[in-house]
Amino acid sequence: MAGDEQRMAGLGVAAPESDAFAAFYDATSTTAFSVAMRITQDRPSAESAFEEAYLEAWREGGNRGDVGRLLELVRDRALSARPAAAQPGKGS
Repeated sequence: MAGDEQRMAGLGVAAPESDAFAAFYDATSTTAFSVAMRITQDRPSAESAFEEAYLEAWREGGNRGDVGRLLELVRDRALSARPAAAQPGKGS
């Protein structure tokens, strides 16, 4: 847990806020990662999209706890992160 607190502190997130973020993450991470995997079909790309989406959701601040906004961010990041071969009109 100390590592998580250090990462959150590096983002400028206070300890009480990190508890709120942890609860939000626990409630949404399975669904969010599933969306990223379905879109990217590639674990490293899905992991990257997943992480970027959570960071963006936290940085937006006012959208904390907004599952719909989080999933929108996951979708957008996953579409951008898909390997070239999985994108329409690209690859072989």
